[in-house]
Amino acid sequence: MSDNELEATITTLTDAGREITAMKKDIGGFRQDITNLSTLVGQLATTVQQLSLDVQARGLARGQHRRQENKHDSEEEEERGPPINQQQVRHEENYRMKADISFFYGNLQIEEFLDWLSEVDRFFSLMDVPENKQVKTVAWKLKSTAACWWDDLQESRV
Repeated sequence: MSDNELEATITTLTDAGREITAMKKDIGGFRQDITNLSTLVGQLATTVQQLSLDVQARGLARGQHRRQENKHDSEEEEERGPPINQQQVRHEENYRMKADISFFYGNLQIEEFLDWLSEVDRFFSLMDVPENKQVKTVAWKLKSTAACWWDDLQESRV
């Protein structure tokens, strides 16, 4: 091997060493990002759980109020007869709403992330998603680096 070839090989190895050092720093940054995201997901789970309890409590209170209203309405109906438009009443009872959570790619600024969390909370409240399905629902909406992070987290827990 000539001196020029040896010098070129040394330069290549030195450059490769620098790249490896830079990659190690990136990996350290990724680990910190994963730790931060894990903390945020834990906070999200706690918030979702608290909101679910609030929604359940409100739902129970509303259900009791509706039963009282229905009892009062049925007493009035007996006095005046059935509703004029039975089809309209049936339509109101079968009211449905379509809602969804946007995907999370893991690259949002903090304000955008908080908006996304708020969207998730509103969705769970609006759709009465049971607690035992909330994590799976959010996990389904993770894409890109967020999905990779989630998959890695699941594998590490096994």
